[in-house]
Amino acid sequence: AIIAPVEEKADKNKIAPVLDAVSKVLALEFIDDNPANFDKYGLKNPLYSLEFENSKGIKKLYIGNEKEGSEYYARVEGSNDVFSLSEEGFTFLDEPLKEFVEEQK
Repeated sequence: AIIAPVEEKADKNKIAPVLDAVSKVLALEFIDDNPANFDKYGLKNPLYSLEFENSKGIKKLYIGNEKEGSEYYARVEGSNDVFSLSEEGFTFLDEPLKEFVEEQK
C-alpha cells in the first residue's frame, strides 16, 4: 500500500522493483561520521526521503546532493553517518506516483 502523500493500493508488479532496489542499498563509501551540519551534503533538506519498514522497525533513507558521477550523499534516520550510494536502481525516484498505483477496473 502507498500511504503518503496519498493512500492508494500499490500495483504489486510496479512496486516490486522499487522494494527490491531499496532492500539492496549498500554504502559505497563512508564520508563523515559526525558532520557539523548536513547542509554541504544536501541532507538538511534532502532531495528524497524514502520510508521503509523491516524487521528492525521503520526507518527513513535520506538522499541528498550528487557527490560525483552517479553517486549521491545519503544517511539513515537516527544516524549521523554520511555515506555515498549509487543511483543505480533508483531510477524510479522521479517517476510520478500514479505509475505505482493499481489501476481501477
